[in-house]
Amino acid sequence: MGYAILHELHPNDKLHIGAEEGFINHRGEFLNRDDAYNHAIECGQIPAELRHIKAERHEEALFSEDLY
Repeated sequence: MGYAILHELHPNDKLHIGAEEGFINHRGEFLNRDDAYNHAIECGQIPAELRHIKAERHEEALFSEDLY
């Protein structure tokens, strides 16, 4: 769920603040953004050009935009 939706559903609940972000893999396991990025590389989901750009920027986290 996005933070906006969480806030609408639970406006007084601060549990989502500081929550670790990540992805669920094909086995149903939670991966934080860094682990998810490595997993996506291993699965061939990240094009070489994007890997190069992220390496130049010293970025090692996966974002949804990286997959589309």
